[in-house]
Amino acid sequence: MAVIALISPTPPEISALGVRSLAAYLKKQGHEVQTYLLPGGVEQTRYKAGHVYRYSPQTLSSLINHIHNADIIGLSFMTNYFDRAVQITRAIQQQLDIPLVWGGVHPTVCPEECIEYVDYLCIGEGELAFSEFIERLGSDQAVQDTPNFWVRTNGQVKRNSQTPLIHDLDSLPFLDFATEDNYSLDLRSQEIVPQDSRFLEQVFPIRPNLEGGFDRGYYIMTERGCPFSCTYCINNQLRQMAGSQKYLRRRSISHVLGELKSICDRFPFVKTIIFFDDTLAARPLEELKEFAERFPLEIGLPFHGQVSPTTISPEKWHLLLEAGMIFVEMGIQTGNERIRQLYNRTSSNEDVRTATALINTTRDRILEPCYHVILDNPWETASELVETLELVLTLPRPFWLKRASLVLYPGTALFHKANEEGLIQDAHNQIYRKHLHTPYGNYLNFLFYLSDWALIPRRFIRWLASMKLVSRLHRPTDNSIYKFLMRLGDTIVLMGKGLKAMIRGDFKRINRYLFRTR
Repeated sequence: MAVIALISPTPPEISALGVRSLAAYLKKQGHEVQTYLLPGGVEQTRYKAGHVYRYSPQTLSSLINHIHNADIIGLSFMTNYFDRAVQITRAIQQQLDIPLVWGGVHPTVCPEECIEYVDYLCIGEGELAFSEFIERLGSDQAVQDTPNFWVRTNGQVKRNSQTPLIHDLDSLPFLDFATEDNYSLDLRSQEIVPQDSRFLEQVFPIRPNLEGGFDRGYYIMTERGCPFSCTYCINNQLRQMAGSQKYLRRRSISHVLGELKSICDRFPFVKTIIFFDDTLAARPLEELKEFAERFPLEIGLPFHGQVSPTTISPEKWHLLLEAGMIFVEMGIQTGNERIRQLYNRTSSNEDVRTATALINTTRDRILEPCYHVILDNPWETASELVETLELVLTLPRPFWLKRASLVLYPGTALFHKANEEGLIQDAHNQIYRKHLHTPYGNYLNFLFYLSDWALIPRRFIRWLASMKLVSRLHRPTDNSIYKFLMRLGDTIVLMGKGLKAMIRGDFKRINRYLFRTR
């Protein structure tokens, strides 16, 4: 039995689904596992291009004091947490002589870069591979031959092939949310503290409810993979790495409900469920019928989820509503056919209008839906972007618009295209440190921002979007005026929410906001 410390920089909600799955699996194998989740601030980095978030010396020292007796350390992270992973790694390497393994999405798609920092990389799914690595490390077997691993020995790197994907997801244990041996960075004290029930109640994500208040929610994924191959998404690369194997795999409804029952029994403060799957509506109709029948009876909580324009149908939509869906997100991304092909999106503008019209017919039963669009595409012309704006302006209100800035994540098809065309000069500042939900401050992006304000007439926005004005005022790069106006608008909205919270006496909401963004 080995003592394993699993570390991950995370968002403030410390969901860390991959790490918690790995921890649960290793515990099932009989190992002693401790997890350390290190969230960082959000708002500090949102408006600062190229900003590097830094953990305090106090935080890193506290972490070292906790993990110094481990036999193996695993560090899992995504691309936007690369800087944090390097900080943690350097602190460990300077003070401890313990095998350190990098894993997660970024090491999987950028192994050549990552092997320069550590001697061991775990590529792809980690449950089986990491378990075998531990076994080899504790015996006379050669760790350099571990499947799914890259191993550097004496300056030479052994690149092993990947094992088959895990197809029976029901064979995996539920995520590890044990209140012992799990720790997190407390953003207030900057110390590593236990993830007991009281702490988790403060950091589980909050989501609005139909009564105008907010509930604590629980993130869950019911599948691995995605039915689509969008060129801006890493799923496209992971699908190619899987070769001829079935990439999209799903857990059974019974397994999903079993996990939710366990969580709800242990954490009664969980009042809503957040399905983190790329699209709930992609499940076969018969499975959704089973879900709609069993979820209200066995769980009985409202839930949030995502759908797509091509997978939603009237029958599936009403099944999700019957089950308890109160909030839906859906990707639109673009309204231009050429850009849609560039993204490898299969939905047409008509699909989008049909899906949003369907959702709007039940607006009295759900919160305002959220629709996604992608901005800051270097291959998109101003006139093509205006087509997307025009599509948005035809969608039935109410809804709110999530505006994403195109991030060319390593491993994606668009990253390779941009790299070949010389558009990437500094990946760390252009990509790793770029905030996904902070589009550039330019004229057209500002019009998208205005389109989300219900009080501004659409006719006025259309006039502002005339090509005569666009040709004069739009430049694809940042403009301080538009950045200021959007930040001013955000501040006004935030102050309005804070005032409403004070009027209601909801000081907990204000405290949650301050706690989240320190």
